[in-house]
Amino acid sequence: MKAQLILENGMVFEGKAFGYLKETIGEVVFNTGMTGYQEILTDPSYCGQMVVMTYPLIGNYGINLEDMESSKSHVRALIVREKSDYPNNTFRCVFLSPRFSSVSNFVYKAHVKTTLLVFLHCFLAKWTLT
Repeated sequence: MKAQLILENGMVFEGKAFGYLKETIGEVVFNTGMTGYQEILTDPSYCGQMVVMTYPLIGNYGINLEDMESSKSHVRALIVREKSDYPNNTFRCVFLSPRFSSVSNFVYKAHVKTTLLVFLHCFLAKWTLT
């Protein structure tokens, strides 16, 4: 399903939604980790936030019950460049990321130009040196 990330300044980033399909509002934050997306999803410090992963491929080891930071997801949305449909950790994988999105009630958006989103954020940010 087509999805849009609409920023407060009116900029629109097109993508596709998977899993839990609902309109949501939240603070957009970035995470630069190559791994650890499952820990990010279940970390209470991300409560109510829409997390943009800067690493281009997310979901390649699926979701397992042993690496969760808490018993549920706390993010409003996970926004990625590309999602993996076939995790390579079939031994521990219990859920694929879109299925985990459905049962955990957070929006999962893929095919979003995350590098452009981060670049524009850095370019438009006001830097103050003291």
